[in-house]
Amino acid sequence: MENIISPYQDAYVSGRLISDNTVIAQEIIHYMKKKICRIGWLALKLDMRKAFDRLEWVFIIKVLTYFGFSEEFCDLIYQCISTTTLSVILNGSPCEEFHPSRGIRQGDPLFPYLFILAMEFLSRHLVAAQQNNSIKGIKVAANSPAINHLLFAYDCLIFTQEKLDSVNNLLELLHNFSTQSCQVINFEKSAVHFSKYTKPDVAVTLTQILGMKTMNSKKKARSTMIKHVLNSLPVYQMGSFKLPDQLMRKLTTIERKFFWGHSSNRSFNPVSHSKLCKSKDYGGIAFRDMEKLNLALLTKLAWRVIQKNYFMEINNGRRTKIWKDRWVPGLNHPPTPINDMHRFHESVDELIISDAGTWNVSLLDILFDSNTSKKIQDIFIDTSKEDVMLWTPVKYAHNPYMETQCGVCGRETETIEHLIFDCIHARAVWRGINIDIDTVKENCGSVSEWVLSWFRIGINATNERLLFTCMIGAWIIWKDRCEKIFQGVSLNPISSVNRIQYHLSSHLHENLNSSPYCIKYHISNWCPPAQGISKFNVDTSFDHNTNHGTGIALRDHVGNCDGIRGSFKHGVLNPEQGECLAVREALSWAKDLKLDDIQIEVELEK
Repeated sequence: MENIISPYQDAYVSGRLISDNTVIAQEIIHYMKKKICRIGWLALKLDMRKAFDRLEWVFIIKVLTYFGFSEEFCDLIYQCISTTTLSVILNGSPCEEFHPSRGIRQGDPLFPYLFILAMEFLSRHLVAAQQNNSIKGIKVAANSPAINHLLFAYDCLIFTQEKLDSVNNLLELLHNFSTQSCQVINFEKSAVHFSKYTKPDVAVTLTQILGMKTMNSKKKARSTMIKHVLNSLPVYQMGSFKLPDQLMRKLTTIERKFFWGHSSNRSFNPVSHSKLCKSKDYGGIAFRDMEKLNLALLTKLAWRVIQKNYFMEINNGRRTKIWKDRWVPGLNHPPTPINDMHRFHESVDELIISDAGTWNVSLLDILFDSNTSKKIQDIFIDTSKEDVMLWTPVKYAHNPYMETQCGVCGRETETIEHLIFDCIHARAVWRGINIDIDTVKENCGSVSEWVLSWFRIGINATNERLLFTCMIGAWIIWKDRCEKIFQGVSLNPISSVNRIQYHLSSHLHENLNSSPYCIKYHISNWCPPAQGISKFNVDTSFDHNTNHGTGIALRDHVGNCDGIRGSFKHGVLNPEQGECLAVREALSWAKDLKLDDIQIEVELEK
């Protein structure tokens, strides 16, 4: 690479350091500040927008061919960059894969070299422009070479005379490079710097032509130093201690004097320091207020500790979230429902009968398993008081009993057998991918014995699919367990099944939609009624041969089915008449049950 890449590029080249170009750039900027010349100079800092993602594959092959690489080598490189597949994760489930048409992957050890080869195209055109004097470079000494550009990977620093012809030639060259490589200059992050004795009207004209902002070297450099050095030095101490007010004032004074270039405390500040601490959207430059920063860091520390060691004492239940807070004794995590469809309940007060001030036992038995329901029923509640957040003692926070409970369901002691065979989430996932886990448990006493049995069977197409299904299924269940415990993710068996199908189809090189194990799920749109109201769902079937059939389901506010009815009748003329008869039958049933508050829902097809 060192024989191909020009000396203007020092990144990713053996024997070169990117800091070498930094030193050269500093010398050139120093020359621009001190030297008095008849013709001024400008330095242009270019930033490429999404440099790696926008690079055209055809352009890369064109550059490789230009440098004399063989056709076989170019074909190999094209296969490496064009066989990329991408997938978007939507609602926790990956969508179908698609193939991009350009871009190279960051992080791949091969692609930085491809990128600097592509940037060499720009470098050689700038060298040619220097040789034909269309874009003249700057010379810091009489015998030194003229330099019109320096490359820092995908950043570029260009030097030329502050003449209209030079600027127009530069814009034309950059446009030609952008057209062929699809690289786009990020004008928001790019900037231009003029030599010290440049006329103001010339600087304004060239800045407008270039469409970039001007570097305010002193103020910009000082603000950067304050943000990244002065504001950052005491952060570690601020995150642990409340600094004295006198020290805060001294730090603020140092910042103010450094920014305005004062050497004493008697100098005038054109703008107050409080305005400088405002965000850029409100006219400030986003300096940090040291006192507020100290308070924010200490608050962050306190909140992190509280999240790990808090417990909600239940009284009226209004301030406690059922599925987000820790409030059940014996559980070191929020409780989980038997069915995710019941998550429409939000606060604990929905589980309390407000008039009686007692737990709604029937609702608890529907939402939770028997063990969790019993723990909740044992909680004493006083509905006249608000819930209280308690600090959990260290011994309670590290209770061995709590740590050995299953982190997914919280029902039993967590063992590998429980996690794979008996956990409610694992059973739902195995059922979703057509694995009879009960039969597996009967035939194999442990998970290790089951895993060993995978490799005792002969490998054919059917057994290979079964083998990979079991492997990927166990892996996904373990990942779900870790995400639940360490990240607090709410688990959904349907999402887990979709991930298993995706990885299985990807491994077996199948189309996800054509997989024989692809399962289509129907998500119910049924909405529960308000508490104390019974809901009748009625539907009817009709055709001219079989005539009219009616179906009615009665459910309460938690979705519990209290009864079903069906009937068959002749003499119905059309579906609308059949729906009316079904509603009348539901009303008659409600009258027999002596229900006063009811809701009837009819499904009509247009």
